[in-house]
Amino acid sequence: MQNKAFVTGATGHLGSALTQSLSAQGYQVTAGVRDITKAKLNNNIAGKITHADLLKPETLSAAMDGSNIVFQVAANFSHWSKNSQRDIIQANSNMVKNIFDAAHDTSVKKIIFVSSTGTLARNTTGEIIPPNSWCENTYGNPYFQSKIETERLAWSLAEKYNIEMVSVLPSAMINSDLSHNTPTTRFLQSIFKGELLLDLEFNFNLVHVNDVSDAIARAGYAGKPSQRYILANPQGLSINDITRLAQQYNSAVKLPRRVGKKVLLFIATLAELSKYFNIEPKLLKSQIHFYFNQKENYDISLSSEHLNFSPRPMTACLHEYFSALSSFDPFLIQEL
Repeated sequence: MQNKAFVTGATGHLGSALTQSLSAQGYQVTAGVRDITKAKLNNNIAGKITHADLLKPETLSAAMDGSNIVFQVAANFSHWSKNSQRDIIQANSNMVKNIFDAAHDTSVKKIIFVSSTGTLARNTTGEIIPPNSWCENTYGNPYFQSKIETERLAWSLAEKYNIEMVSVLPSAMINSDLSHNTPTTRFLQSIFKGELLLDLEFNFNLVHVNDVSDAIARAGYAGKPSQRYILANPQGLSINDITRLAQQYNSAVKLPRRVGKKVLLFIATLAELSKYFNIEPKLLKSQIHFYFNQKENYDISLSSEHLNFSPRPMTACLHEYFSALSSFDPFLIQEL
C-alpha cells in the first residue's frame, strides 16, 4: 500500500524540501499550508496543496483525511517576539496538540515529529552527544524551550493516542536556494558581508537541507518507533572556521575579534533594549549562555544505520551557500 503523507509547514525551508523528498521516494503527498495563494507560487512544493492552519484545529481533520502518516514540520522558529510565551512557546504547544488530536480523529497511526538538536545535552568538552540526551537549561530562550516542551508533549500524546512516533532532530539547515531566509542564513550572511566584528565563540553544526529531508522521508518507513534520530554533521565548526571559508568568496571579510563572555553578555544586554521599541534584538543573552564555548559534536550512528543518513560535509555545505551568495550583485546582497 502506498504511503499517503500529510506534511505540515510545507511552504517552509524544510517543509518544501521534504515534499520533494517524499514524492521522489514514492509517497503520495498532501502539503498542508496556511496560505494557499503563497504556496502555489512556490515551485518547490510537491504534491497536492491544501489549507491547514495548525492554530485552527477545525482545518486539520479534513486536510489530513485519508493520510496514513503525518510529518509534523510546522513551528514558530523565532527566538524572540513581543510576547514570547504566547507567540512561541504556547503557540508551538497548541500546534502539536492540535495535530495529534486531528491524527487521532482521522485514525492516523504514525507521526514523524521534527524536533531539533537544540533539545540535546550541551557540553564544553567536545564529547559526542547521543540522541537520548536532553538539554537541561535553555537560559530562558523561548525557541529552545518550546522545542523541548513540544517534543515531550508529542511523546505523551503519542502514548495517549497509541500513535507510532519517530522523532528527528536536525541541526541548522542550509542550501544554495536563497529564497528561504532563516535565522541561520541571516547569521551566515552577516559573516559573509563582514558585519560580524566580534567572535561570539559559538560552535555551529550545519547540514544540507536536502540530506535532512531525504532522511526524514526514509524515517517514514525505516525509522524505529520511539527512537530519536540526530540529523546533523558529526562535528561542528567555530565562527572563525566559517569566516575563513567566507573569506574565499569575499576577501574583505576580517576574522572577528575575541572579547570574552562578559563583554558579549554586556553587548547583548544593550541589544535587548531594542525590545522596548518592539524591535527584535540582534543578540540575546540567552543565546550567549546557550552557545558560548559549546561543542556541537553528535552521534549520528543510529541515523546512518536506520535511515541511511550520510550528510555531505559541513565545509561543502558552506562552500555551496557562500558561492550562491557571491553570485548575487553586492547591492542585492544587502537586501538579503
